[in-house]
Order: sequence, then structure tokens, then C-alpha cells
Amino acid sequence: MGNPKKSYYSHPLKAWLDNFPKEQLHLVQYEDLVGERQSEELIRLKEFIGVSVDGLPNELDFGDANCRHCRIQPEGWPMREKVYRRLIEKVKPDVLELVRLIDRYGMGN
Repeated sequence: MGNPKKSYYSHPLKAWLDNFPKEQLHLVQYEDLVGERQSEELIRLKEFIGVSVDGLPNELDFGDANCRHCRIQPEGWPMREKVYRRLIEKVKPDVLELVRLIDRYGMGN
């Protein structure tokens, strides 16, 4: 699997939070953009950037992209449990730091 980077999301987010007021940042969880809450999240995003909620569609068209949420392979791709557990352990420290930052700056839902 190679050597993991020390930070995936927490370090860049901290840099943004150190340099900009949290009111100027809008965090979006990927699953909210591709899942059942897509329309709701797109409305929130448009309101945040000041775009009319009526001016653009509230759905994203992924076309024929091959992703779990795009219906071509809705069950996802097979992954051995051992690989899955290694991936979890690899990203866990960063995820915990990300949660800590989001909580500290009051940016959670």
C-alpha cells in the first residue's frame, strides 16, 4: 500500500481555518452530494455562495460514471476484509483529527 501521507483532510482544513473565518467556509460531505440528501445539500451550497436556489437544478447528473451511487455497480467494488481494515487504520488518525477540528470550530451539523 505504500507509505501514507500524514494527513488527508485535517491538515488542509486547519490551514483554511487558520487563515479564514469559519463563516467563509462551507464543508460538504461527499455522501450528501451523491445520496438521498443531494437536493437539500445543493440548496444549502447555493445559499452559502449566494446563488439563487431557483436558478440552477437541485440534482447532479453523474451520467454513466462508474461509481457506487451511479447505478452501474451499486453494490460497490469487492474488497477483502484485511485490506478494508488496513485502510481504516491508515486513515483513522486523520479522521479523528478532522472531527476534532470540526467540533472545535463548531462546523458540524
